[in-house]
Amino acid sequence: MGENIDPAGSANTDRVNITIVTRFLVSATSTGSMVCRVYYRGHSLSELTSAITVEGELRFADPSVGEDVNSLAMQTSLPNGNTPVSSIARIPVLDRTLTASQTKVDVIADVEFMACYPFDAATCGHSSDRSNAKFTLFVNQMNGDTVCKSATAAQSVVSVLKQTHHKAVPMYTSLDLAPGCRRLYAYVKAEYVSGAVGSIQGETSPLPDADGSGTHTSVMTHMFAVPR
Repeated sequence: MGENIDPAGSANTDRVNITIVTRFLVSATSTGSMVCRVYYRGHSLSELTSAITVEGELRFADPSVGEDVNSLAMQTSLPNGNTPVSSIARIPVLDRTLTASQTKVDVIADVEFMACYPFDAATCGHSSDRSNAKFTLFVNQMNGDTVCKSATAAQSVVSVLKQTHHKAVPMYTSLDLAPGCRRLYAYVKAEYVSGAVGSIQGETSPLPDADGSGTHTSVMTHMFAVPR
């Protein structure tokens, strides 16, 4: 995930210093040690010499996370590509079966929203033009197609300048589970509000590692559930 920042002295003071928090659920495929790396990719859009200061940390919330009835981690992410938010889009979607012993579930969704896509010079010809959209995370506990219980919806209204280009939209909610209903159905509803049409970004194309050792991709929009 990522965001563009503005130079010092910019009129957009909230874009000079930013904090990005992204959450991931890591699923081991075999017994042994796991190495987690934090990648940073920086690029200046200015024709002038520029410098930025970056710091970060990696935290582990829990070494053991519950799985679905098939012993699989409950997570999903969007593939490479962009989904325009010209009206309403419902992505990503997580649809899994809980185990009978689970009594609560936390759901986390990180969405990457990009301004001005597809590009339209009439609505996004200037750096100050904006894409405005509303994002809502819905989580339902179901029995087949019947809703048994719903979590409090998490919502965020986002306005992204063409100059900023893209912005991370983190959302979270939790649900105390009712007995007898084991289907978990969660999704993000993205709604166009005003301005230029924007889009939800999927996984990036392979990016080169700074040390020349290879490439890595970046999951820009994803969702996962942590049952207890």
